[in-house]
Amino acid sequence: MRAAMPTLRRSICVLAALLSSFACHAAIYRVGPDGDYATLQVALDAAVLAGGPQSIQVESGLYPGTSINKTINAVQALTITG
Repeated sequence: MRAAMPTLRRSICVLAALLSSFACHAAIYRVGPDGDYATLQVALDAAVLAGGPQSIQVESGLYPGTSINKTINAVQALTITG
């Protein structure tokens, strides 16, 4: 049983490292006719819900009636470009 403990501990450490590396990558939310989201608000809602660092890219164009209605956690890194 003692020989299995270091192997189990090592496996848990490797799993934790892999999971944390996935959580650190920012997702990219694309807004526009060719993007994944039609409006900035929908992309912003998805990014805030996902948590962690996120990036929103807005395609050039007109977005009439666009307003932002969301409180963003000060700890969350959110970048909006476009």
